[in-house]
Amino acid sequence: MQRNRKTFAFKNLYGIVFVVFLFGFNGCTAKKITKESYQPVKFTEDYIERNRENYNSIDRVWFKKFSASFESNGKTQKFKGNIRLVKDSLIILGLSSNVGIEAFRIMLRKDSVFILNRLKSTYYAGNVSELKRGRLSIMNFQVLQDILLVNQMGLFHLNIKPESVQTESGKSYCYVNNDADYNALISHNKLIPKKICYGKKDGLLETGDFIFSEWNETIKVIYQEYSRISGSLVPKSLILLSSYKNDNEKLEIVFEKTEINIIFPARIKIGTKYKRVNSLNAL
Repeated sequence: MQRNRKTFAFKNLYGIVFVVFLFGFNGCTAKKITKESYQPVKFTEDYIERNRENYNSIDRVWFKKFSASFESNGKTQKFKGNIRLVKDSLIILGLSSNVGIEAFRIMLRKDSVFILNRLKSTYYAGNVSELKRGRLSIMNFQVLQDILLVNQMGLFHLNIKPESVQTESGKSYCYVNNDADYNALISHNKLIPKKICYGKKDGLLETGDFIFSEWNETIKVIYQEYSRISGSLVPKSLILLSSYKNDNEKLEIVFEKTEINIIFPARIKIGTKYKRVNSLNAL
């Protein structure tokens, strides 16, 4: 009974899958990036190229420990977990209650999804198309990878000339897509980039604003802090905000321990006690 109370927040699978939205060879402990430790660059020259070089320098990343908080409709749910990512191949997400009991493990590939429910000893394996419902229709493998690896040339690429839309906003430089609202109106099931902002002093990506064309929902990604590991940059903490009509949701993640470009287990073992189910609802 005590265990059930501790893990009660994980019994709703779709809540966990939404968290996913809101959601080699030298590793070391992450260090906080400060304004002094990362040299500034000119906005119109080097930001995009430096982002590309950083993205290309990472083949694998293991967020070995993270803490997260999910707020929705005035309620807050806290949990812990870890993420293993092999670029362009797979993402493995482990989700635990706030006291450390793992409840779900999810493996996502470009064309398939595997979900293990440890609380009920069941698992689902099927085509990724099973997740294409509502908001989940856009939260595919590539989108999650781009968010976790801060891939500006993927998710955040506006595909417009920066010099025509450069603006200043306090301590940031921003690119603005003036056609975002129109593109969202005529598009189907797409994330339309609306604005991306960089810090003036360090050139690091700070925020990305999007419109989900299907619902006219606005989504914001905020990179609060970075870690430098073996010369590469990965998020230290990030926030995802969603606003749709009168509903506002917030997911905040702090990556407490991260390693990159190391070999780590990339498979999920299934015990004999686990039963396969034929639908997500049956999990």
